Amino acid sequence: MAQVSAQKCSLCDENNGVYYCYECQHALCTACRNRHDITDVVKEERENAEENIEKLKLKTETLSSLEEKIRREHIENLHAERKTCIGHIESVSKNLQEYIAAKSSIKISEVEDKETTEKQNFEAFLENSDLIKKRYVNILSELENLLLEKHDIPFHLGYI
Repeated sequence: MAQVSAQKCSLCDENNGVYYCYECQHALCTACRNRHDITDVVKEERENAEENIEKLKLKTETLSSLEEKIRREHIENLHAERKTCIGHIESVSKNLQEYIAAKSSIKISEVEDKETTEKQNFEAFLENSDLIKKRYVNILSELENLLLEKHDIPFHLGYI
């Protein structure tokens, strides 16, 4: 009796391969063939995969155009806004410095004016004090001369 060599099933390695798949070149038993024939399921999955790929392509294109828009518009606007803000800051800073300088000048003038007024008051006081002192010196001199008077009547008349 002649022996026929039977190939074992490539998937389960238990049963004899009764069927042969030309696409994957494997011998299959009946049980494994039913699981191996998934053409309908794979076809549907391929269609889903193609739809998902198309969706991803659209999203990629959308992202690319969004990136370009951000580069073209937003980054340029950001640069312009930065310049505008810096200009405002410098302008306000300059205005504040001018305001401070003006107020400082006014306060310095007020202090200088106050010094001048106080100096004039002191000088007037000193001048008045000097006049009073001269009058006191004059009166003192007259009183000393009066004390030198030997006779009582001229002393008495000069003292009253």
